[in-house]
Amino acid sequence: MKKHLEKLRKQPGNNRCANCASMSVPYVCLDFQTFVCTRCSALHRDLTHRVKALSASKFKPEEVASFAGNEADAKKYLCHWNEQLFRLPGAGNEETPRARDFMQAKYVELRWADREQVGGFQGVPPGAPMGYQGYQPQGFP
Repeated sequence: MKKHLEKLRKQPGNNRCANCASMSVPYVCLDFQTFVCTRCSALHRDLTHRVKALSASKFKPEEVASFAGNEADAKKYLCHWNEQLFRLPGAGNEETPRARDFMQAKYVELRWADREQVGGFQGVPPGAPMGYQGYQPQGFP
């Protein structure tokens, strides 16, 4: 199972964190089938998402069989994202608040998601237009 994930991690898009600019991805978020950095793995855990370390975890066949990777995640959750309006968080610890806000907007509010691929819009009122701006991260426009 780990060999399959290691092979996937080498594919384009999976060698960088799905939620920030970090080029180190020693974890996977099973809820979204993405490769993530250490900081973003902790933020995923804060959001009660299932995360495992690639090097120290055992994986079940069903956890790996349908693993889609970071590009599939981006197509689903960042379909309407504009980096000019909300830039991708950097890899440094000083960017942790921005990374938290980015993940909140991406996975909880589903602010930039493809509405046909994602159901159960938490925090987004029914009928809200694409790019709904109801949640404003603290300290950012």
